Amino acid sequence: MDEKLRCEVATYIWIRENCPTVPIPSLYGFAFPNGLTFAELSSVSFLTRLQWRIKRTISLLLGFPTACPYIGLRCSNPLRTGYMIISLVKNGQMLSNSWATYLLEDNSRRQTLFRDLANIIIALNRTRLPQIGSLTLNDDGIISVSNRPLTLRLQTFENEGIPTIPRTSTYQAVEPYILDLLQCHDNRIYYQPNAIHSTNDGQEQFAALTMMRGLLHQFVSRRYRDGPFVLTLTDLHPSNIFVDEDWHVTSLIDLEWAYSFPVELQTPPYWLSGRPIDDIEHGEHLQTFEKIINEFIDVFEEQEKILQGPNAAQAQIMRQCWGRGSFWYFQAAHSPKGLLSVFNEHIQRRFCEEHCTQRVFDRTVSPYWCVGAEDFIQKKVEEDTKYKDRLRKRFGNVGQQCDPCI
Repeated sequence: MDEKLRCEVATYIWIRENCPTVPIPSLYGFAFPNGLTFAELSSVSFLTRLQWRIKRTISLLLGFPTACPYIGLRCSNPLRTGYMIISLVKNGQMLSNSWATYLLEDNSRRQTLFRDLANIIIALNRTRLPQIGSLTLNDDGIISVSNRPLTLRLQTFENEGIPTIPRTSTYQAVEPYILDLLQCHDNRIYYQPNAIHSTNDGQEQFAALTMMRGLLHQFVSRRYRDGPFVLTLTDLHPSNIFVDEDWHVTSLIDLEWAYSFPVELQTPPYWLSGRPIDDIEHGEHLQTFEKIINEFIDVFEEQEKILQGPNAAQAQIMRQCWGRGSFWYFQAAHSPKGLLSVFNEHIQRRFCEEHCTQRVFDRTVSPYWCVGAEDFIQKKVEEDTKYKDRLRKRFGNVGQQCDPCI
């Protein structure tokens, strides 16, 4: 709770100070679980504001980091969980309310949405950040990129008891970050009792993870491995975007999963497909998605040229990543449940389509996931059987204790 709250308030403040054109709710105040409360400057006394401005000016003159425009106060916090108070979004409604209706049928609304999303991303990209990681705010009110890259998918791992990335870990290059993400997938197999259901399932998962590591260099460009890094809203989806009748973006909400991202990993949103990432199969679904992706990149390129002139580059990076399959590789690495499906459907077939349907590939590659891979798979299959037995007994007992419905 503390980590998530510090990252989210830091993101709200950073965007308000560095990207004022990005539409987000106003942050009125917040408190951390340790009892420290922060209030807007306008809500404290003149003397307190004066002291804050003097301290901030001195820090600025001496070259020290400056505090955010909120005053830290020590006061009683009966909630003991931390909180943040933001303004109500009064204009527009969630994009998800009309998404399915107009996505494919209304070109005007779709183009309007793409332009506004492009303008938001371009505004966020103007300010470069020093490394891969999340913004966080310390007890002195200073914002820095010193927290691990906290994402919803990373939190999903941890909610299931799977170790991930230490809180203080940040990254100066793309490859170490991707390799740590893949380690999270390894940990899922180690720690999740129902991670492997059969020998074939285990071999398939092991082969995919082994090849994800082996193919990393095919999808990461040397040119962008060391940055630039830019703030990216990784949980931006139709329920977090408010739009008006014409699909102009009126507000973005839920910023807790934003973090400093390598520009090469800043791909078009997969949800433009209208389907989960592991349900975009070759054929009609992929053809429709590719058409929308190209339209999004075209609109993004137009807005880049308008706003940045000849220095525009992000649309070209997106197009290159889509062309060489990096889009799918990065989506697979970030997806706790979708890696295997995305690897089989979109990554493996780029190199050898016939291997997608041949068991010999999984049997040959899977032993290289770890020493003693075959024995480990059998151990996990037995663990899965015992886990399912426990579930049956537990829910069977619950069923016996419940009175029949009348």
